[in-house]
Amino acid sequence: MMLKEPGVKINSSRFLSVCIPTYDMNGLGHIFLKESFDILTKQTFKDFDVVVSDYSKTDLVKKLCVEYQDWLDINYFKNLDATGGMSANTNNAIRHATGKILKILFQDDFLYDEKSLQTTVENFNLTKDHWLVSACEHSKDGKTFFRPFYPKYNPKIHLGNNTISSPSVLTIKNENPLLFDVNLKWLTDCDYYKRCYERFGEPKILNQITVVNRIGAHQITHTEANEVVRQKEYEYILKKHHEKLNGKVQLQNVTLVSVSGINPKGAIKALEISMSGINFYQALLIAHEKPTNLNPKITFKQCGPDDLKSRDPKNTNDYSRFMAYRLGDFIESEFALIVHNNAFVLRPEKWDNEFLKYDYLGAPWPRNVHFTNAGQNVRVGNGGFSLRSQKMLNALNVLKLPFTDNHTGYFHEDGIICVYYRDELENYGIRYAPVGLAAKFSLEKNCEESDYQPFGFHNNKKAIPKLFWLKRFLKNLF
Repeated sequence: MMLKEPGVKINSSRFLSVCIPTYDMNGLGHIFLKESFDILTKQTFKDFDVVVSDYSKTDLVKKLCVEYQDWLDINYFKNLDATGGMSANTNNAIRHATGKILKILFQDDFLYDEKSLQTTVENFNLTKDHWLVSACEHSKDGKTFFRPFYPKYNPKIHLGNNTISSPSVLTIKNENPLLFDVNLKWLTDCDYYKRCYERFGEPKILNQITVVNRIGAHQITHTEANEVVRQKEYEYILKKHHEKLNGKVQLQNVTLVSVSGINPKGAIKALEISMSGINFYQALLIAHEKPTNLNPKITFKQCGPDDLKSRDPKNTNDYSRFMAYRLGDFIESEFALIVHNNAFVLRPEKWDNEFLKYDYLGAPWPRNVHFTNAGQNVRVGNGGFSLRSQKMLNALNVLKLPFTDNHTGYFHEDGIICVYYRDELENYGIRYAPVGLAAKFSLEKNCEESDYQPFGFHNNKKAIPKLFWLKRFLKNLF
């Protein structure tokens, strides 16, 4: 058995890692864990190790791991950071696991029979599958089983309608695996399943029972998830997953930002319009000086003296350089939604969480207009109203790609990002949205795929709803 200090990565070539987060559990933890270990020793599939992340106050779990070291390949890690409870402890196990696939197994749960791991491995396709969930049984005493449960995904699972079951039914591919949200206790599994779906699509469903969930007074549902905790987590989930709260879409991982080096009046207008139906992480104005009487809901950040130096509105080179290489220094959230004078949100109700699956999203360009050096016809897209991930915001600097016009005479930042360095950025892992989704997001140039009722727009009057300006005037008036 390996007893590891925090932060030390094990070196293993096992196909599967069983990840078990442990704690005292009011004196029951090591007892439940022993029962789980006994079943693990009998597995017909042998190419696995056990990764234990332990934040117990006693050494009972550690002693148990030592006791079983001749029968199981156990890698024990003492977790000194218990601030996030079970979520943080599970994450610690995931981080230290080296198997190609990771089987999550909570301490009080256990495998159904000696073929459980074999069944899981045989049904997990490493080429196609990213997450698998299996059927389970339930038990109060660890001996008699009842209520077999067969999982399915539902789009509202993050709100507490758990149709999958506990994380013990979960197996994930160990390729940049998602981690559990340390802000959650009661809804941590439901939130995790939602995020897996958003990244990978629906899970592989294994309608064979491989796990037993133990229920009783020891569960977090009974010990920590009181009404106050549940209400707090529910509100947190609404904001995190952009459900409407008080009639507004919640985008707590998106910064709304406008950059202006000359006259910020138009930038402020774009921010205020875009904020009217959405709560963002932050509404941000970047300029040389803070305007007087700036809307208190808008945060101001001053750009550097060498940024946005040109005072010629027709010279966009300084703006393009800033957007491509400097904007990331000002953004704290996962994503940035870029707006300006004639590019902003028109229909907040048309927001789609699919937008967040990509690193760059902007209105489509017509066919056969923009081509990479290799001859690829680039369709996405326009940067005036665009959504960009942190990875995208910092990519040019990370890859040390210089500011260039690619011998075209045009230093437009969306050309740099989407056309000139397309191959380098895609090789780095940047994901550009498909044309169909980009059309739902924004309208700039008229294309065959254009949606004339998009989420936002850039300088195309066909996208603006009828009576839009009149309704806005009356809203401000009253």
